[in-house]
Amino acid sequence: MRLAVISDTHLAEPTERFKRFFDQHLLHADALIHCGDITGFAVYEYLSHNHPAFHGVAGNCCDWRVGQELPSMLRLNLAGR
Repeated sequence: MRLAVISDTHLAEPTERFKRFFDQHLLHADALIHCGDITGFAVYEYLSHNHPAFHGVAGNCCDWRVGQELPSMLRLNLAGR
């Protein structure tokens, strides 16, 4: 299983550079985990709509709408682990 783990994106919206990074490094991971600080709701929407196994938690700098969508803590079972 390949996991992609990111955090602290601190973008208002997905930039072209971020989209290229997503396509090249994140899209093909079996699961994408964001560890907090999604400061733009558009970034959350991009990640959650474009990766079939997106998981994330709210950080202290998350957009308030992201904080409504994501838990502050998350326990995952991935591949039986």
